[in-house]
Amino acid sequence: MAEALRQAQFYARGLKYAGDNLPTQAHSSAISARVRLSSHAIQISNSVTPLLAERLSNSLKRLRLPYDAVDAFIYSSPDVQAECFSDGPDRCVISFASGLVDLLDEDEFEFVAGHEIGHFLLGHDPGRMSDQKKLALLVGMRAQEISADRLGLVACGSLDVAIRALMKTISGLSSRHLRFDVATFISQLRSLGGATDVAGMHSTHPSMLVRCRALLWFALTGSIGEPLTVSNKKSLQALDRRIDSDFHKYVDGPARKRLEAAKNEYAMWTAVAAALKDGSLDKKDQGFIRENFGEEILVKLKSLLTENSSADAMELIDSNLSSARQQLLVMFPNSGEDEIEQANARIARLFS
Repeated sequence: MAEALRQAQFYARGLKYAGDNLPTQAHSSAISARVRLSSHAIQISNSVTPLLAERLSNSLKRLRLPYDAVDAFIYSSPDVQAECFSDGPDRCVISFASGLVDLLDEDEFEFVAGHEIGHFLLGHDPGRMSDQKKLALLVGMRAQEISADRLGLVACGSLDVAIRALMKTISGLSSRHLRFDVATFISQLRSLGGATDVAGMHSTHPSMLVRCRALLWFALTGSIGEPLTVSNKKSLQALDRRIDSDFHKYVDGPARKRLEAAKNEYAMWTAVAAALKDGSLDKKDQGFIRENFGEEILVKLKSLLTENSSADAMELIDSNLSSARQQLLVMFPNSGEDEIEQANARIARLFS
């Protein structure tokens, strides 16, 4: 099974969205999830849930993964929810709320199953904290959903089925109430008029409309279930740039601005501390601060130095630098130290 899993992972990585770049997990044990689900849920199997077992098998075959690599359970809940947990290097556990299963048609179930299996194949970590302060982590988790959607589409083999599944999960409505007009659904993006969903920057999932449009574009590359070629690799690269634009415009714009502002603040206080290392702010130092951080920052710095003793001013600067450093570590939980090292190296070169 190890070789089959390796090939399935290789195939999945070939379809991964370029913005999906958080570090992958080695594996996070799902033993507790398996024990809980075994006691309080029904395992999908040919003997108990034959239709769902068949659909799960279809998804696994299209994703080139052995059936025994996945244990899937259905638990009683009205929620529209599914989760996947890695259970070692070559196994995973998937849980589906009964509310979700009842909402979906059987072919739509294949998309959702494939989406969750995609998280496993790509090493996504469902246990990551979604603290709204960890903006870089949330940006990365939203990108992971685009990758998982692509593998869900491969697993069900139909764009119409995938979009139907997404429309149902966003609305909570069954086929009885929905007319599946994909073009009209996606056109809701145009009604935003370029506005960004500011509240969405604290979510682990991107706008459903952005996800649907990304899936539509992905389907047009001809990459569904086909071996990757140089041609469709280039198509995927072009597609990822279009998705980047959608993310920036409708989803991640405010978050990315805050992340850049946090990096800039740390760099600024690092530069100020370096400029005052010799105890004075000479004309050269002033020119550097003005050029890199603006006249307003320079004026505020001069005021700080005028209104405080040298010792007090340096204490304030050190305190602000420490706060800016801590903010970077919170907002960039996976790469904060790297961001700090890069800023330190850049400022050191400028003052050398």
